[in-house]
Amino acid sequence: MQSAERAEWIIILTNISSAAFLVYDTLLTLDDEVNYIWNNFRQSWIKWHFVLVRYWSLSYILIRLGVQMAIVSGNIKSLSIMKAWLLSQTVIGNLLIITVQIILMVRVYALYDKNRYIAWMFSLLAVSECVTTVLNVIFTTHRDLTLSNVLGPAPRSFVYFGIIPSLTQLTILVLTLLQYRRAARGGWAKTPIIGLMIRDGTIAFIVLFAMTAGWVITTVMSSRYTPVFYSWLICFGASTACRIIINTYQIGPAPRLPTRSTRDLTFFSTENEPETCTTLNYS
Repeated sequence: MQSAERAEWIIILTNISSAAFLVYDTLLTLDDEVNYIWNNFRQSWIKWHFVLVRYWSLSYILIRLGVQMAIVSGNIKSLSIMKAWLLSQTVIGNLLIITVQIILMVRVYALYDKNRYIAWMFSLLAVSECVTTVLNVIFTTHRDLTLSNVLGPAPRSFVYFGIIPSLTQLTILVLTLLQYRRAARGGWAKTPIIGLMIRDGTIAFIVLFAMTAGWVITTVMSSRYTPVFYSWLICFGASTACRIIINTYQIGPAPRLPTRSTRDLTFFSTENEPETCTTLNYS
C-alpha cells in the first residue's frame, strides 16, 4: 500500500476511533447527563451548551467520516463538492473548538468575580478566533483543490490559524493558576470547587494544547497525518468540556468560604442557594 493511500485509511480509522470514544464517553456519563442536564433543562444556558457540544461534535465526526470514505472510494469526484465540504468542515470544526473554549473562559471569568477586564480579554480572544475562521474560509475558497489536497497535507499557512487557540488555552491556564495562588494565600484553596476547577482546568489545557500542538507541528512538517490530531482535538475537547460541566453540577452548592468579602470569589450556581453562600451560578 502506498504512503498516501495508507495515510488516507489511517485518517479514516482515526475518525472511527474518535467517534467510538465519544459514544463510549457518552454512555459512561449518561446517568449524570440525565440527572443534571435533562432535568429542568430550560433553567440554565450551560445545559444547552452541554447538549450542543456533546452531540454536535459526535455528529460532526460521523459526517466527516462518511464524506472521507466517500472521497476515498471514489463516490465523490466533484471538486466543487469537495470545496464545499472543506469550507463547512472549517467553519463547523472551528466553531466547535470556540464553543468548548467558551466553557473554560466562563469558569475563569467566574473565578475573577466577573471582572470586566477578564471579560474584555476573553471577548477579544473569541473574536480573534472567529476572525481566523473567516480568514481560513477565504483561504480555502481560493485554494486549488485536487483529491490529494482534500485528504492530504494542509498548507503551511494553516499554522497561523492554530496560534490564537493555543494563546487562548495558555491564557486560561495562567489565569486559573494565578487565582489558585490567591486562594492558597487566602486559606480557601482546599475547598472542593477550587480543587475541581484547578484539576479540570489543568487537564483541559494539557489535552487541548497537546492536540493543537500536534496539529500545528504536523502542518509545519507538511505531514499527511495532520487530520488525525484535528479529529482528536474535536473529540477530546468535547469530552473534556462535557465532563467539566457534569463535575461542576456534582459538587452542588458551594460552601461558605473563609474570606473577608464575598467578592473575593463568585461562582456559578448549580442550585438555588441561600444569599449568604458564595455560589457557582450556571443559570
